[in-house]
Amino acid sequence: MKKLLVLSIVALAATSLVVGGCQAGPATFTEVLELSAQKVTLAEASETIGWDIPVPAYLPEGYEIKEVYVHDGSIRLLISDEVIGKELVTHSDAAGTSQRYEYQSKIEMGISWHSQGVAGGLKLPGDKVNIGETHGVIFDAGDHYNLWWQPRPDLEQPGQFEIVLSASKLFKKDELVRVAESVPVVSPFEEETVAGDAIAEAQTDEGEIMTVSVGQEFTISLRVTPRLGESWEESHDGNLLTLLESQIVMDKPSEPVSGNAEFHFKALQKGKTEITFTIGHGPTGPVRDQKVFKVDIK
Repeated sequence: MKKLLVLSIVALAATSLVVGGCQAGPATFTEVLELSAQKVTLAEASETIGWDIPVPAYLPEGYEIKEVYVHDGSIRLLISDEVIGKELVTHSDAAGTSQRYEYQSKIEMGISWHSQGVAGGLKLPGDKVNIGETHGVIFDAGDHYNLWWQPRPDLEQPGQFEIVLSASKLFKKDELVRVAESVPVVSPFEEETVAGDAIAEAQTDEGEIMTVSVGQEFTISLRVTPRLGESWEESHDGNLLTLLESQIVMDKPSEPVSGNAEFHFKALQKGKTEITFTIGHGPTGPVRDQKVFKVDIK
């Protein structure tokens, strides 16, 4: 009986060890979710919040984004290798009675955008780590780790993300940093740029007229996030323009998350025309946005 008890204790202790390592810790941690949080898809989250959602290109093997929530202008990604069960819990205190969901989390990520930056910057105790060109802090929250970082897409602009990656102690700190480094840092509002032989300025006003010459080639580049299932479709007058080619140029070729959808045209003859672009989820999916470019061929 004593030998059986010893074996049971050893087996229990082994369940808290990281496979292939020696870091101990619980496999999950308790989190709460307010009833007012709206469950959406990644694409719906982007449309609801009004900006492109930066999502990690790398996750531990077997893990994926299981659920997405929008709450108070922020995004919450629940990441796991299994279905996430929730329990409705009632709390009572001096302020009254309230309900919320509680669940066991393995990994999750909170994302918010601050157009004027985060006041005071990142001032948290913990281990400082490098995440790309920015810095982050990992601190021990007891039964899990929190990794905070505040990437700024454009160093000349104040806007920046605030991202919190929470993970159980089943994972090593290096693994958290690897996930964080795979999150693309691009402007959430960057929409389109226009380039060509004689077109160097970005066209952001759809009412502007783009002037080109007969025989001139030009490219229209639109921001797209294939990871969210997005794709741009275009339509044009084939008598005045021809589409030479279209392609998606990823921000990071090794991480197929977001980039530019580039459409390369050639002007065939004089006239005024329009090129219409619609973005949705495939050619048959619902249209999320539409952009119209006016072209004057001289």
